[in-house]
Amino acid sequence: MTALFILIDQIISLYVYTLFAYVIISWLVALRILNPWQPFVRMATNFLGRIHEPLLGRVRRFMPDLGGIDISPVILLLGAEFLRNLIGGWQSESPVGGVHANCIQRHSKLKLVGEFYDKSKSDRRQGFL
Repeated sequence: MTALFILIDQIISLYVYTLFAYVIISWLVALRILNPWQPFVRMATNFLGRIHEPLLGRVRRFMPDLGGIDISPVILLLGAEFLRNLIGGWQSESPVGGVHANCIQRHSKLKLVGEFYDKSKSDRRQGFL
């Protein structure tokens, strides 16, 4: 079951990264930094648009008109992070992984860093460093 949660988390991460790429490419095309008629730019824009426009269109349908500002990617990113946190909460209930295991791992790393810092501070007092 943990493998399924990890797979879904990775898919959400990939979706978020490609959403960032789509937003950046659309800005660069709108600012005329990239030529939309160049084959690679057109191929990337079409590919990313086919992935993201169905969900962005649904979000835009419910958003109020803000003039020239489109915050639908922000709403979609918040939704993706909410879904990731929801899945992480389910995963944390399992005894082998999840948020608790990540917290324990981070705590042990911080503990090691703290011990190293304390040791180097005591060495300075004794004149070793």
